[in-house]
Amino acid sequence: MDTTQATNGTNGSYGTMPIVPPVDFRVLREKRKGWSVARVAEKIGFTPPSVYVTENRKKRPGSYLLAALASFHGVSFEDAWASYRPGEPLPPAADIEAAYIEAAARKPKRAKAKPTPAPSAAKPAQPTELDRLESEIAGREAAVAELERRLAEDWGDVETLAAHRRARDELRALLERWEAAFERAQG
Repeated sequence: MDTTQATNGTNGSYGTMPIVPPVDFRVLREKRKGWSVARVAEKIGFTPPSVYVTENRKKRPGSYLLAALASFHGVSFEDAWASYRPGEPLPPAADIEAAYIEAAARKPKRAKAKPTPAPSAAKPAQPTELDRLESEIAGREAAVAELERRLAEDWGDVETLAAHRRARDELRALLERWEAAFERAQG
């Protein structure tokens, strides 16, 4: 496979430059076994819906979110920018640096451990609505990924295609419910 492309230099000369494959944050996340959208979002300090719409290219991400995702996945900001904001000029270097600083500042810090009550006083912890939704989201993400794997093998399978569409719609609905529950929990 050729990994270079011909370019026309400003002086009329021709040369080659490497072809950079597009960055796909969803594919990168799925390569990390056990990482859901919610888990990545928590790690980088953004909401799962923000990460989801960026991964699925539903919305163009801002510099801070792009810097956080690029840093988390170990790709350059420039490559991520070219993939998620094609045709737009890169921001000035100072703005990119500020985006990385802001992204680093957003990362959650570990909370101090709270003392646990005596076993006799301890009540079994009930999962919150957010916990239940995150669990459902993780399951739906796994189902969508499996359907996408099957579709990659045979795009002509109409039943799998229909199941994939239903699963994606269900995932979107779950993410909307999660966002509403998250906002209610924040008060």
